[in-house]
Amino acid sequence: MDFHNMSFPEGLLISAFCMLIVFVVLVCISYLVDITAFFTRMKKKSVTEPVLMEETFEEVDDTRTLAIIAAAIASMGGERSGFVVRKVEKKKATLSGWEAESLRNSKRR
Repeated sequence: MDFHNMSFPEGLLISAFCMLIVFVVLVCISYLVDITAFFTRMKKKSVTEPVLMEETFEEVDDTRTLAIIAAAIASMGGERSGFVVRKVEKKKATLSGWEAESLRNSKRR
């Protein structure tokens, strides 16, 4: 076949054939990925499920941090604001949407 003197229908036929080859190769790659995922899941079933542990932190004397926070808030209120810090609590960090979704996905598998 002469590529320099090719007609339009012949060019379409060659293009369709090349696209068919690419499509078949992509399907084969997809099945290879599914097969490897199947074998990796078989190996993981023998392992127990991971347990999520909460991190524990030691109680630290935060008087310096408390004084800095109180001073910053009091300076915003002016000289005679009457601001008094009664209680400071550490809030537990909540998971972002991405982190929560990844935990849900890992529990499904």
